[in-house]
Amino acid sequence: MTSSLNTSVGLIPDCYNVNETFQGGCTLNPAAATTFLMQGPQAQSVVANLSTTMRVNTLAYEKDLFSYVGNPPKAALQNIDYTSHTWGLQTKCKPVTSQCIDEASISGVRLKYKCPFAMEGTISTEAGTAFQNQYLMTYFEDSTASSNSTLSVNLANPYYFGAISLVNQNIGHNPAMTDDPEITSTGHGAEVFALFCNTTVYDVEYTSINGSITRFNAAPANSTLTNIVQGTQQYTHVGDPNLIQGAAIAALVSNDSQAVADYFAMTYSQIALGIASAAFTPQAAVQAQRRETMLVAKVPIAPLACLLIANISLALLGIVLMIIAAVAARRDTREVQARLSVAGLVAAHFEGRKAERGVEKVEELFEENNGVNGSQQRVGVVRTESGGWRFSVWKNE
Repeated sequence: MTSSLNTSVGLIPDCYNVNETFQGGCTLNPAAATTFLMQGPQAQSVVANLSTTMRVNTLAYEKDLFSYVGNPPKAALQNIDYTSHTWGLQTKCKPVTSQCIDEASISGVRLKYKCPFAMEGTISTEAGTAFQNQYLMTYFEDSTASSNSTLSVNLANPYYFGAISLVNQNIGHNPAMTDDPEITSTGHGAEVFALFCNTTVYDVEYTSINGSITRFNAAPANSTLTNIVQGTQQYTHVGDPNLIQGAAIAALVSNDSQAVADYFAMTYSQIALGIASAAFTPQAAVQAQRRETMLVAKVPIAPLACLLIANISLALLGIVLMIIAAVAARRDTREVQARLSVAGLVAAHFEGRKAERGVEKVEELFEENNGVNGSQQRVGVVRTESGGWRFSVWKNE
């Protein structure tokens, strides 16, 4: 039975053709002094995992880690298997701190950074709650990262960006990364790291059976989705607090700089996709069916009881017959059985009435057992008085 539940994700009509990163009417509402996020409550509820229609999930599939817009837990989906369409992100980052920051130049309340690509500036290291965590991001036009002018640009997929983070100022340096050249610290104890990242936007179709993803088909999305995802985050900065928190946690729980980069990459994918969900709308599943648990074998109590009684009775009958056979074997059964053997039948034919006497063993039915030389006798077939034939024994002359 097909379900009408919405498990897929589509675009709102205003976002069907977004040909540049800074385009109003889809997710961006440009004003004189700032840019507002359209459908902001929806996007923020997705980021905070409060939405009842969409949720950003993370899936490890075929050695790759994807973030995709899926469904929050719903009682109505417990018995539904479905195939859905959605979008996903995969972000990969590498540490470039040693290329961007000279530790010898860290002094005062500002840290200067200059990378071998188009990202340079200063970041405050002043102690105090107002500057506890700092975070700056720069987007690039392409993989060369030679230009950071991405205003009204039709981006390729994947797109590239760099990030500088200064976090955990009041917590102190993570001792696990003391000797890591890609993680440094300021005079006030904050962790500092720089990353170079790329994000690929995917058009996804996946299948969920019994609550588990059994198929996940991801193909690079078109420029419309790339511009929506990058532009929404870049120009509204709505997800910046979440990214700062992700950078702080990454520096706190990781054991090396690449682990920091991987954690931040996952966080960016989740936040960027959640903010871009302002352009998304729930749609019907590509395919769906209801899964029902059925009892396929049912036996009435009366026939089942009769079957059990019959089986028990048969077992009891076997036991009774076994006892009868055991008792009978103690009497004449074994002797009759012995006289029906080949030796017993030979004795009956050739030993005459001597074979009728009671003996302990079959061998005692034969004269040879009493010392008679059996080699002086001959066994043969002779004619009877009635014209027939019979077995007979006679002595050799």
